[in-house]
Amino acid sequence: MCHAHEVPLVETRVKFWQSDSVQQVVSARGATSRKLKTCAIRDFNRDILLCLAKGVHWLLNTCEVAPGPQSLRLAYLTALQERGLARSKIVLLHQTSEFLQKAVGVKLLRALSCQLEVDDAHNWLSKILRVSRSARAAQAPLKHLLLMSALGHGVESFFDVMNQCPVPVVGKISAQDKPIG
Repeated sequence: MCHAHEVPLVETRVKFWQSDSVQQVVSARGATSRKLKTCAIRDFNRDILLCLAKGVHWLLNTCEVAPGPQSLRLAYLTALQERGLARSKIVLLHQTSEFLQKAVGVKLLRALSCQLEVDDAHNWLSKILRVSRSARAAQAPLKHLLLMSALGHGVESFFDVMNQCPVPVVGKISAQDKPIG
């Protein structure tokens, strides 16, 4: 998707290979012998693709801010509260996972290797929303861009929301309205 012209760069079919394990290592010979799944770009949410393209462009060319995980989490919490997906400082993880799948689309999440198991209390979304100083909890920027886009924000507007948030406060995540951790 071209961020400036808002049109798909290639009007062809995209092919992707999806394994059960994102961290699976495959040899070059093995990768070429795998059967690829085909999906058309038109099958994906155009608004999300455009938001991702603009976000990547802004992050690479304009952004001068390097927010920490606590600042990001507080901004996510604020945006989730606006949509009724968080109460106080408790995120409703199951509902938020369903919201993300509906907003982005299961096919696009799968094509980007960002599939989301709604009933998994330890999915990548929960790792983004938990307060953790561990490098193991860090998630790929693409996953952050997907969440921001689903919440109706481009990266730049999301960073504006983040700058308006008060000092970060630690909260909890809930799989089914019950605090965990």
